[in-house]
Amino acid sequence: MLNCGVRCRVDSLTWEGHDFLDNVRSDSIWSKTKNILKEKGLGMSFDIIKKTAIKFAEEMI
Repeated sequence: MLNCGVRCRVDSLTWEGHDFLDNVRSDSIWSKTKNILKEKGLGMSFDIIKKTAIKFAEEMI
């Protein structure tokens, strides 16, 4: 059987990476982030994803 899966290993994260994970920890924030980016057809650069997630997190406060 042919295995076409992709493996990825992360040894460490930058502070920016930790901040991003903190912002998308909530399933609702992550879902809203993915949905709005799909709806708007925006590119999936890390900066855009992070800013969108922060916006939704701030709205919850």
